[in-house]
Amino acid sequence: MKASSKPAPDSFRDTAGRVWSLKQTVSTLKRVRTVLNIDLMMIDEGEPPLSTRLYTDPMLIAEVVFQCLAPQMETAGISVDDFLLSCDGGSACQMRDAFFAGLTDFFRQWGRPEMADAIDKTIETVNCTCALAQAQLLLDDPNTLATEALEIAQSRRRRRTRPNAGKLSTERPGPLESIPAP
Repeated sequence: MKASSKPAPDSFRDTAGRVWSLKQTVSTLKRVRTVLNIDLMMIDEGEPPLSTRLYTDPMLIAEVVFQCLAPQMETAGISVDDFLLSCDGGSACQMRDAFFAGLTDFFRQWGRPEMADAIDKTIETVNCTCALAQAQLLLDDPNTLATEALEIAQSRRRRRTRPNAGKLSTERPGPLESIPAP
C-alpha cells in the first residue's frame, strides 16, 4: 500500500508509516481471550460494557490490538515497545477505530448484527457524551468555575477543621456520676 493512500476502514497507519490490518477472525478473538482473558464475544457485557471500556481506555485497547496484531508483528520483526512507541494520539485513535470497524464487520458477517449495533451505539453514546462535556466547558466562564471550585474547597476545609462549628448542641450533659472520680 502506498504511504500516502488511506488505509482500509479496518486498518491503521502508525507513526512509522506501517499499515496494520485489524480484520478480525476467530483466531484473533481466541488469542485475545486466551492471553488477556478478555472475551470479545461478550462485547456488551459488564459494567460499564466491555465495548465502552475498550473505546475509552487507550491502554486496554492497545493490549487487545497488540494481541490481534501479534502474527503481523512477528512477521515484521516489531517488538511491543517499538509498536507502542509508534502510536501517538492520532494513530492510537485510528487504531481504536480500525479495531471496532474490524470487529463490527466480523459480527455482521457472522450473522450477529445486534452485537455490531451495540458497538455502534456505544461509540455514538461516548462521542455524544464527550461533545456535550466539551460544549459545557466552552459555555462556562472559567473565572466562575475557578471561583466556585475555590469556594467548595474552602467549605470542605472548614468542615474538616471544625466539624461542629456553627452547630448548637441540643443535648444535655449527662449526670455528674457519669464523670469518673479522680
